[in-house]
Amino acid sequence: MKSVKVIGAGGYGGVGIVELLLNHPEFKIECLVAKTETGMKMSELYPHLTGFCDLPILTPDAPEAQGAFDAVFCSTPDRVGMNIAASELNKGAHVVDYSGDFRFTTEDKYSAYANFIGLNPNHAAP
Repeated sequence: MKSVKVIGAGGYGGVGIVELLLNHPEFKIECLVAKTETGMKMSELYPHLTGFCDLPILTPDAPEAQGAFDAVFCSTPDRVGMNIAASELNKGAHVVDYSGDFRFTTEDKYSAYANFIGLNPNHAAP
């Protein structure tokens, strides 16, 4: 089983990721992170997950959220994921980012989408 952290777990995209991962035979969700809804269990926020995902939602700086995970899914606003991705990649994780930060093939296309050049000039997807 591959250990997974979901960042932005409390939002629409985050719960969608959780629902998909719960049915995946090779992934185990070990950490849920959000800036809001912290302290709540995922199943309190989304009752249909009761008995399936009862993990607490942690703050981004919680000690339990700092460890190394095999995979990290980011469901965060644009410009947030680009900062998180580098840190998680340095810990050895595979990172899937749902924002627009890594969605484009060139800096020009990203800039046209986002109306700015991001903090990371290498945000173009390979």
